[in-house]
Amino acid sequence: STLSDKLKFLSENQIIIRKQFKCIPPKVEYSLTQKGLDFKKLVTTVVTNFQVFLTILSRNSSTLEVVILEIYLAL
Repeated sequence: STLSDKLKFLSENQIIIRKQFKCIPPKVEYSLTQKGLDFKKLVTTVVTNFQVFLTILSRNSSTLEVVILEIYLAL
C-alpha cells in the first residue's frame, strides 16, 4: 500500500487529523488526535518494555521465568 493509503486509513480511523490549506502549491498538515496520542503512548510503553526484556535476556542465561520476574520487578 502507498503512503497515501496509510494516511487515509489513519485519518478514517481518527488516529490523525488531516488539515488541507488552500494555497499554491498545495499544502497538507497531519497531526495526532487524542486517540493517536494514546496509541503512541501504548506503542512507546511496549517498545520500552521489550528493550528491557532484551537487555535482561542478553546479560544472563536465566530461564524465561526468571527473566520475566526481573522485568516485572524493574517496572
